[in-house]
Amino acid sequence: MGHIRGKLDLSQFKHSLLTGKNKEGKAIKGIFIPIDENFLFKGKNGNIYFDFIGFDAPKPEFKQTHSIKQSFAKDKFTKEELSKMPFFGSLDAAGTTGGEAAPQRTDAPMEMNVDDLPF
Repeated sequence: MGHIRGKLDLSQFKHSLLTGKNKEGKAIKGIFIPIDENFLFKGKNGNIYFDFIGFDAPKPEFKQTHSIKQSFAKDKFTKEELSKMPFFGSLDAAGTTGGEAAPQRTDAPMEMNVDDLPF
């Protein structure tokens, strides 16, 4: 059996870019993704989850067979609201490499500075 390759564009979440210092004092860059604003949820084990759905969207020019959107309960949003939700990436069931990321969000992320990161 083959494998599936994919890409998730984390910048499609509402986010802020971070610049901070690690334990050694070295500057590092990161991304802060708010949980509630992005409809993520915390599982019983404490992990944070993102429900998504992959649906057929063959685009051979981008080497993708499926597109990824966030999955919601049927009564959470209207069809119009759901149609405005961003694409988060793509999958390639054929397992080839490549593919372009989903289009950038129109709302620019805010830059933040954070010191004393725990890693």
